[in-house]
Amino acid sequence: MTEEELQEEISKANRALIHARRAAESQAKNRQRQIHLIEELLSLGRLRVAAGEIPRGVSCYREAVDRSKDSVLDYTASDEFTWCIWMGYCLDVEGALPEARDFYEDAIAIAEKNQLDDNERTGIVFNNLAMVYRQMDDDDNAAKNYQLALESFSTQKGLRSIEVADVLHNLGVLSYFGDRYTEAIEYFRQALSIRTDQLPDNHEDICQCYANLAALYKRIGNDEEAKLYYDHSTKYSKDEMANYEIMVSRKMDGTPQ
Repeated sequence: MTEEELQEEISKANRALIHARRAAESQAKNRQRQIHLIEELLSLGRLRVAAGEIPRGVSCYREAVDRSKDSVLDYTASDEFTWCIWMGYCLDVEGALPEARDFYEDAIAIAEKNQLDDNERTGIVFNNLAMVYRQMDDDDNAAKNYQLALESFSTQKGLRSIEVADVLHNLGVLSYFGDRYTEAIEYFRQALSIRTDQLPDNHEDICQCYANLAALYKRIGNDEEAKLYYDHSTKYSKDEMANYEIMVSRKMDGTPQ
C-alpha cells in the first residue's frame, strides 16, 4: 500500500469511527453498537501505527481497551489477549517500556489463565517482552523470556522455523552484549543454519547473521574466520559495512491483520 493509499484508508476509517461513536453514544445500552465502536477504534489504530503515527494509534488502542472492560460486552479471553498484545506492541514501539512490559505480561497471564498456550502469538509476546527487558537492562528476565519464546515457537511452528531462528538470533545479541562470545557464536550459527535453509541467499536476515558472526570472530581475534563471514555478508548486501557491528534484534508484530 502506498503512502497516499494508506492516508486514504485512514480518512475512511476516521469517518467510520465518527459514525460508530455517534451511534454508540446515542444507544449506550446497545451491545452491538459498543462492539462496533471498539472494532472501528482498533481498525483506525492499526492504520495509524502502519503510517508511523504511533501516539495516535496508541490512543485508539487505549480507548478500545478501556471500552472493552464493560462487562455487558462479554468478550472472550482470546479478545483480551489480542488487545493486550496490540497495546504492548504500540507502547513498545513508542518507547514507553514499563507500560509495554505490563501489557505484554498481562497478555501472558491471560493466556496462562485461559489455557491459550496453543496460540502461536504467545511466542511473539515472550520475544517482545524479552526485548523490552533487554532495553531496561534486565538481562536475566530477557534471557528467561527468550527461552520461553523459543519453547513456544518450537512447539507451534517447528524447530527449524524462521521464528525459532529469529529468537536464536536475539539470544545471540543478548549473549554478545553480556560478553559471552562463544555462546553468542553458537546462537548465531544455529540461526544461520535455519535461515539458509528457509530463505533465499540474498535475504537480509542471512546477511545479518554473517555480519554478526564476522563481528564476533573479529572480537575474539580470529581474523581469518571474521573475513570469511564478512565476505559472505557483503556478497549479496548493498551495504559494504566499513565496520563490523552486531546488528539489532527484531520485534515481532503480532497484531492481527
